[in-house]
Amino acid sequence: MRKLSNELKTVSNEMELTKHAAVRSKQRGIPPLLIDTHLDRIAHMQLADAPGRHEPGTGEIDYASLFRRIDRAGYTGWIGCEYLPLASTVEGLGWRSAIG
Repeated sequence: MRKLSNELKTVSNEMELTKHAAVRSKQRGIPPLLIDTHLDRIAHMQLADAPGRHEPGTGEIDYASLFRRIDRAGYTGWIGCEYLPLASTVEGLGWRSAIG
């Protein structure tokens, strides 16, 4: 039972970290800071640009720099795309080749 309790606390902490990143994503420097200080606790990342929750490259987040930071940190988990494309879904996938 104690093990389960500790695992639930871990999940709760990871969910809190996720919520924190989402709320703070508009503040310059917060996502890289979270990556640098909590990489060992990050199992999954989701992305959407801000403002508007559209595909990368449509808002204020510098995704090219952020992806370089993620690569340098050695992150090997999944990165999910959870955004609302400005145009069609297929057109909304063009950001990946544009960012490099």
